[in-house]
Amino acid sequence: MKLRITFQPKGGNWEGERGGSSTNPGDNPCILDPESIQPISPLNPSSHSSHFLPFCIFNLCFYKPLISLLFLRLRIAPVVPDFMIMGDGSPKPSAPTSKLEAQILDAVLKRESKGTSIKSFTKIILKFPKIVESLRRCKVIFEQFDEDNSGAIDLTELKHCLDKLQANFTNEEINDIFTTCDLNDDMGISFNEFIVLLCLVYLLKEDSAADQSKSRLGIPDLEATFETLVESFVLLDSNKDGHVSKSEMVLAIEETTSGGPSDSDGQIAMQRFEEMDWDNNGMVNFKEFLFAFTRWVGIGDDEDD
Repeated sequence: MKLRITFQPKGGNWEGERGGSSTNPGDNPCILDPESIQPISPLNPSSHSSHFLPFCIFNLCFYKPLISLLFLRLRIAPVVPDFMIMGDGSPKPSAPTSKLEAQILDAVLKRESKGTSIKSFTKIILKFPKIVESLRRCKVIFEQFDEDNSGAIDLTELKHCLDKLQANFTNEEINDIFTTCDLNDDMGISFNEFIVLLCLVYLLKEDSAADQSKSRLGIPDLEATFETLVESFVLLDSNKDGHVSKSEMVLAIEETTSGGPSDSDGQIAMQRFEEMDWDNNGMVNFKEFLFAFTRWVGIGDDEDD
């Protein structure tokens, strides 16, 4: 059912404000008469008003674009509240979504409060060869606990590994660590995932070590490398909120160059940041940083000695 809408002029006729009469509705102010809304029958052409077509054209040309713009504003370009934006324009880090993530963030924040001995991104790059050598030696540990020689460590094998390393975690915590590091959900920890897992275990065990001078996992050489990775993250996270933003990555890269920042520095920084920001939320947590770092130094799933 369609409706016919006609307009009732003020005063009951199409009389203009100048006192003269006019037959053109467009020359006079008018109001909508609710009683003039009548059904329009498609089978009865005489029921159509001569004013209906101009009204529809006006409605489509004027009101509909405004309504469309309103919905586009609401659905496509929502206004981001100020409390979700950092001072540098970066999004604020989201709250941890699991108990393990909260523990990792807490451990990172405590470690950041102690500072770092690494003062520039160049220092990190210079440590790459030593880091690579140490991480490749970790392959021996990986193969030792890959009891069925499948090329991956399953949950049972991981429990044996952590028992051997005297990492006192509950079954729930071990399950969480396993799930967190098993990126492709194949129920197995690959070599580069194993490196990230051990580094997270190293970080989480810091508070439980009574004597900080002693080895936490019984593998001091590898732990020294893990400490370098932790310090590298602390360097990049200049505001010490437990996450690395785009602006912090750009700042770290620019500070390594002499003669001031250049366009290429910004491009390199953005490329490195995108390699770290796996979930594309604009912020990089410690786990994302570790996975990116293993690839920067050439350690991948298919790494062989």
